[in-house]
This record gives sequence, C-alpha cells and structure tokens, in this order.
Amino acid sequence: MATVPNIVVCTEYENLLFSCKDALDDFMIRREELRQYGQNNQEAMMTLIRLRVVYQAAYSKLIHHFDACELCQHGPKTDSTAAIRFRSRTA
Repeated sequence: MATVPNIVVCTEYENLLFSCKDALDDFMIRREELRQYGQNNQEAMMTLIRLRVVYQAAYSKLIHHFDACELCQHGPKTDSTAAIRFRSRTA
C-alpha cells in the first residue's frame, strides 16, 4: 500500500484562497445572470463593480499573505494549489 506524504499547508493561506475563490465565483455568477437577463442599467453595473472590488481585496490579501508568510515561502514547490485539497462549498 502506498503511503501519502505529509504536506504542511498554511491554514491562513488556505482560508484566504477559499475566500478569494468564493468572491470570484460570486462575481462571475452575478455577471452571467446580468448578461442572461439583459440587465445593463446603472444599478447592475454598480453591483458588478462592488463584487469586483470584493474579489480584488480578497486576492490582494492572498498575495500579501503569501509574500509575507514564512510557511508559504518554504512550503512545497508545486503549482500554486496542488498541495491543497479543496473542500466543497457546502462542507
């Protein structure tokens, strides 16, 4: 039976990554809804701008944490998310 190597993952990075993913999903879903229903008014545009700002803030926190975190800097050198097992949004 093969053994699974122990991988240490920064839990703060993982949480920030999930927050970033959630914010991006919210933006993309709302943008698609507005496109589908042909809503192109000022209120719809303001909603998209607000959601984009939320995503940009989440992404900025993720990047700044990664740059400053010793665990993230010295963690596994794989693709950026390969070491993290994604949990379901409903979990």
